[in-house]
Amino acid sequence: MRLETPYLHDCKVTIDSHNFSERILEIVSDDKTPLVKIDNLNNLAKYYKEIGNHNIEYFEKLMDYVKPRTVEEIFTLADAMYEFELFDGIHSVESYGRYMICDSGHFEYDSNLEEYIDFKRYGQEKMAHEFGAFLEKGYITYHGYNQKLENLLFENLGMVFPEQEELKTLKLYMPLRITTYDIENEYGYKEYANEPQEISNAEVAQYPDVILMAIEENNLPEEEQRGLMRYYDDHDSVNAKVSKYVFSVELVEGELMGVAVLILNNELTPKELEKIKENVTGQASDGWAECFEQREINTEIGDIYVSFWNSDNWFIKTAEEMGIEENQKMGGMKFE
Repeated sequence: MRLETPYLHDCKVTIDSHNFSERILEIVSDDKTPLVKIDNLNNLAKYYKEIGNHNIEYFEKLMDYVKPRTVEEIFTLADAMYEFELFDGIHSVESYGRYMICDSGHFEYDSNLEEYIDFKRYGQEKMAHEFGAFLEKGYITYHGYNQKLENLLFENLGMVFPEQEELKTLKLYMPLRITTYDIENEYGYKEYANEPQEISNAEVAQYPDVILMAIEENNLPEEEQRGLMRYYDDHDSVNAKVSKYVFSVELVEGELMGVAVLILNNELTPKELEKIKENVTGQASDGWAECFEQREINTEIGDIYVSFWNSDNWFIKTAEEMGIEENQKMGGMKFE
């Protein structure tokens, strides 16, 4: 209206101030029509807001490695950015093997044993089971299966896309603490207690679907793609291998237990498993579950509160560590 024209295509679009990299602006500038350019800028701004300031630097470094050529490739790369690992300055098989053994934190390295370690051989064996490439900036690996990246990774990096495997599921089990303020007095009438009263697991074992519905209602829209991995800050192999995780509940041998359900792009090493367990523990004690335990859940026995954390006899274990078979049914919960 200010320009006194009813058509945006009559206008010229220029960018006066921005937080995008010059590479991104060059790609956006290739779009000829103002409508397309503005639409792309709005979409890029949305992606940047979603990524967050602490991840933008990593994303732009990833762009320097992969070198997307179109706005659509930028969007696809942003969707899959957590599935990559970048190793700056690593340009040979031996240096990669040395980094993994000495500096990655996956091993207890003793420098006195260096002359007995074949770094090159270890690098070769590790790379044989990876989808990666050496580039001018360093070594890059990809743990996902986003078919939209196939041409980009092949043409720009020479990486032959891996055959897609079925995503793996890993469950981490933890005890639940369930409380209520609805109690029965000595005369058999319901009354409200001043302090939360812990109730037995058996009393709520018939209400997993009600609790699952409350869990879904507690999840935020921005957690849809990656679940609570959205708040995982390190750009490491755990971030690349764990595509998503959410909290759930499950009956295990008649007892209702809390479960963190992990969707994996690749198997976790013991060190990686311990690290994701630490992250889940943080969400159970001070993060997502701290908020959830304040949610009132209505059941036939009264309003209950479900906590995934307690300071007494708490643990987090895989099905194997618990000596049970992992139940693949999620009580109605779906993962796309």
